[in-house]
Amino acid sequence: MSTSTDKWQMVRVTWHDAHSVGGIDWDDTENDDDDPMVVTHVGFIMPPGAGGKKNHITLCFGMTADGGLDSRIHIPKGMVVSVEKLAGAGTLGNG
Repeated sequence: MSTSTDKWQMVRVTWHDAHSVGGIDWDDTENDDDDPMVVTHVGFIMPPGAGGKKNHITLCFGMTADGGLDSRIHIPKGMVVSVEKLAGAGTLGNG
């Protein structure tokens, strides 16, 4: 598997997450609303065959020089609201 981030596009994905309500206590419907749980992730998009999952947007959040991956998330395409390509980050200053 090629893990060079030079070949991967950095993106911002906005999506509607499935979520639960309540917790360890009994729950009621008094505070329910119709608003979706909107989530935004930024990462390197990974195509199927290179760590990605078919019918999903797969993001990797970081990578080591020897190809180790820092966490991936597979977001079902049907839950995706938008995918925005991000330009190179450039050089970070030290304050």
